[in-house]
This record gives sequence, C-alpha cells and structure tokens, in this order.
Amino acid sequence: MYKKTYTTRWLVVGIVVLCVIGAWVSGNLVKQHANLWTHTPGSESSLFGRICQASAAIGLDCSGTLKSGWSELTVPVPLPTRSLGVSIRYVTVPVAFAGLAYFVFMGVWFASIGGPRPYGVPWHRVPLQLGYAGLVLSLFYISVMAAGLAPWCLWCMTVHAINFLLVFTVWRLCSERVLPGGGATAGRDTTQQDKARLTLTTREVVSAAAFAAIIISGLWGYRRERLMLQHEIDKVLPYKVMVTSFQRDPEFLLREFYAQTQHSIPLRESEVVHAEHPRLVVFTDFECPACYCNAQFVKDQLVGVFGGRLSVLVRHYPLCMDCNESVNATLHPEACHAAYAAEAARLQGGETAFERMHHLLFKNRRVLGEETYRRLATQIGLDADQLVRDMRSERVVQLIQADTELARDLGVKGTPTMFLDGRRVGSLYQTPVFWQAFASQHAPPSAVADVSHSKRQTDLNQLAE
Repeated sequence: MYKKTYTTRWLVVGIVVLCVIGAWVSGNLVKQHANLWTHTPGSESSLFGRICQASAAIGLDCSGTLKSGWSELTVPVPLPTRSLGVSIRYVTVPVAFAGLAYFVFMGVWFASIGGPRPYGVPWHRVPLQLGYAGLVLSLFYISVMAAGLAPWCLWCMTVHAINFLLVFTVWRLCSERVLPGGGATAGRDTTQQDKARLTLTTREVVSAAAFAAIIISGLWGYRRERLMLQHEIDKVLPYKVMVTSFQRDPEFLLREFYAQTQHSIPLRESEVVHAEHPRLVVFTDFECPACYCNAQFVKDQLVGVFGGRLSVLVRHYPLCMDCNESVNATLHPEACHAAYAAEAARLQGGETAFERMHHLLFKNRRVLGEETYRRLATQIGLDADQLVRDMRSERVVQLIQADTELARDLGVKGTPTMFLDGRRVGSLYQTPVFWQAFASQHAPPSAVADVSHSKRQTDLNQLAE
C-alpha cells in the first residue's frame, strides 16, 4: 500500500513554503525592475526597500543588476495572422518574472498534487526536471555576477539560494520510497486497484498546470496594467511639478485667489463677527468623512495660523434629497436630520451649544439617529425633548433650506466647500503657503495677535473637552 510518511508530508510543506518566499522576493524584483515602486506610496520604507538601501552601502547594487542587459530575456511568441499563418513576435520578459513564474508553478504543483507517485512516469518527474533547469540558470546568473558582467545583488542571491534549497528538497522528496520494498518488487506486490489509485493522471497534471498558468497570466496582466498606469502618470508628472511650484509661490496664489469672483454671502440675523476679521464660510455635511477632517483642520490649524482672528461660519449642504433639492441622489440619509439637530442646539443654547453639537455630530457620524441626537443634547446640557421638537420646527427647516439655496447660487456641488471672504477656496489654494500668506495680509500687531490667539486656543480646548 502507498503511504505518505511524515517525512514526505513535511518535505511537501517545505517546498510550498520555499515557493511562497521565492515568489515574494521575485515579485518585488519585478516591481523594482519596472520602477513600479516610484508610484507606490510607502514602498521605500518596506522591508524589501530598506534591505536594498542597506545592501547598497556594502556594494550590493540591486537596481544596477536589474538595469543591466542580463536582467531580461527575449522570448519568441508565435501568433496567428489574418492569412491563417503564424508570425513570430519577440516579447521581452524580465528574468525576475521568469523566476516568479517558476516558483508559482512549483508551488501550485506540489500544493495540488503533493509528493511523487511511483506509477506516474513520466509526469511525477516533471518538477524535478524543471528544478534541474532552474538550478542551471541560477548557476549561470551567479557566474555572470561573479565575472563582473552585472553587479552583485543581495535579493538576486537570495532567490538563487532559495532555488538551491528548493531543488534539493524536491530531489529528496522524489527519492522517498513510497511503497514497501520500493522499485519493481513493490510494483509486482501491489494490486491493480492500488496502481490505479497511485497513478498520477494526465487530468491531474493538466489541472495543476492550467491553474498555475492562470495565476502566471494574471500576474503578467497585472504587471502590464501597472506599466500602462505608470506610463500615464509619467505623462502628467511635468504638470504636477508645475502645479507644485505654483502652490509654493505665495504671490501667485494670492494673485489668482483675488482674481476670482467675490460673492456676497449674507450673515444670519444671530451671527455677529468682527468687521476686520476674515470670514471663512464652510458648507458641510455631518455624515461626510472629508467634512470631519476639514473641520478638524480648521479648528486645529487655521485658527492658529490666523491668530484667532478668523471668523468661521458653518453652512449646511446635506447630501440628502429630504432637504436639499440640488442633489441628484441621497448619499447620506441622516444628513438633513443632523443639520436640524445642530441648528436646534443653536436655537436652544446659542453659539456655544452649536459648536459643541457640531463637534459631537461629527464624532458620532456613523450612528446618527434620534436616539443619538437625544443623547448628545443631554451630554451638552440641553433639553432633549425640546431639541427634537425644535428639529421639526419651521424655523430650523427654513434655515437649512436657505443654506442649500445659497449653496446652489454659489455653485456648490459637494462637501466640504469653503469660501474665504466671498471667494472660493479651491484645491489649488488649500496649502500652508496660501493660508500663511493670506493670514499675513490680515495680521494685527503682534501683541494683539498673541493675546487673541491664546484666548481662542483656550476656548477651543474647553470646547474639545
């Protein structure tokens, strides 16, 4: 009888693990070969990138090896023509991708088929023969680096070391005696039923090879798509550099900002602001994550930049058709009710209650509902029942309606949208350089600014608590 020994099982597991590690290293080499790291945020701080940088200090040049002429293979690919003939197209394949395909095939083979079977000749010897071919290629590329034709590469040597260990493990597995007595004697003592069960069938081989081919094709397609994306990104990089240079030029930013149309944004009856303070009007939605981040930015950074002399006025633009006729679909179903709750808090407790409710609504934006509004009202010392009644009042509903109509007249399409002294703050101006430049134009004497800033920061800290 055929029995998988513990040694056989552990050898198969070891082979699969080696293939996974080899595929990971080869895949990262493929990315580095194509410069795909250039547009992958955080790639330089990855384990692979850090080891590459560290190895460069001792003369192991991964990038140099992958840019050498030995890093690619030219493979002829037969393609059908319209005249029912065959044409040969030469495709350039990175050696690292060939290694990736090799480890994927070996890993899929042993993960799906397992160890060798004595009656599967010649199929059960396929991975061993492939391993021998891979071993020869590893020795060849090591000799290329040793001859100075390409720089030494730490990760390349790691791949070759993994391949040596993989081939040895495959050879050891194929040397396992899986039948009592082994060889021809075992074959004579084994029944035909056992032979049929132990035979590695063509169907199993084709299934494993097809699955491996699908994975390899998918990886090749992914690489091709990333290269196309990189090509498109490279085409717009000059414009990115130009825009970045503009965003670092305060004079340009201020000139372009003031060239925009200045809109008249009326104050509400209850709003009192200093005539000399810049006014920042923010159209917001309490279920919008970007609006929450923007509110934190305004509170934590802009207030300090302006020395506490920035008047921040909140206007509502819920992305919900219940109260906003300007939107085409309801993206945030509780946005209208949240806006009602904020204005109801202002109605009952004034600006301080509104600011606290504004902050808490954003904090609880994932669980908005009447129960939440009641709980938040109680938390800030308001009458919860009164707040719910005010939410449904005509006065509050009209406030939100007036905000959405104002937003429509100003051309607001989404949130957050900001207007500084009546001019729209587009993405070009949302940089520290612009805010510092604008604040400097409206800066008071330093002593006044310091006092104002300290007082405003104290008020905000109390509000946050």
